[in-house]
Amino acid sequence: MNIIGKVLSLIWRGWFVSVVIINTFIWGVFIIIPLCFREKDFPKAYYFMRIWAKIVFYGSGLSLKKVGFESFESSHPYVIISNHTSMMDIMVMLMINKDPMVFVGKKELKDLPIFGFIFRRLHILVDRKDPQSRKNVYNQSIKKIKENKSICIFPEGGVPDETVFLDRFKDGPFAIAIINQVPLITVTICGLKQILPYAYFQGRPGKVTVKLNSIESTENLSKTDIAVLKNKSREEILNALKHCEAKNQHY
Repeated sequence: MNIIGKVLSLIWRGWFVSVVIINTFIWGVFIIIPLCFREKDFPKAYYFMRIWAKIVFYGSGLSLKKVGFESFESSHPYVIISNHTSMMDIMVMLMINKDPMVFVGKKELKDLPIFGFIFRRLHILVDRKDPQSRKNVYNQSIKKIKENKSICIFPEGGVPDETVFLDRFKDGPFAIAIINQVPLITVTICGLKQILPYAYFQGRPGKVTVKLNSIESTENLSKTDIAVLKNKSREEILNALKHCEAKNQHY
């Protein structure tokens, strides 16, 4: 990248960070946080989180293309999974699902100003190194699903290194879907890794494509089917990412 490209990327990064900070402060402090203390206010908090996500996403110069969502019906709980490339993935998932959904995220998220408090109050944190914490995720997920809330998990267990195309998947989301006998929805997010890479002098506005790969029933499945379901889902996302790259991010 030449010097002009680096300067333009730096300007865009500065704009992006400003949009995130300003909107997280305004929407978080004055609207979402006051709705974090009563369970009955969760739908309202989720509604405003979606507005926050859209303002930050589109305000950063990004556009979203949805593929395969024509048959998507979110009137009942499910487990939804996707590849993980950045914090913006959470915004994308908020944007594609209007019905209340609970995220499972790593415990480090709680340390983020404002957003960390909101996440800790409304969603599920996990310390992947702590077996008890992982067990609590199952228990909390069961509770949330019984409350008619869906669960969103990134099965790679975090944002992988930029050299990793798609990391190995953890068992968690597949076990949760099977234990609760709810559908598993597999989604691929394409473009964010190129738009918001790790390198500070890279980054740009652009189009993000999100594709619904499949909706898998877990009816009559048991824990012995976790590995098969996990491998099938990873293969779907891997193939979609390869296709996305080959088509220059256009399905």
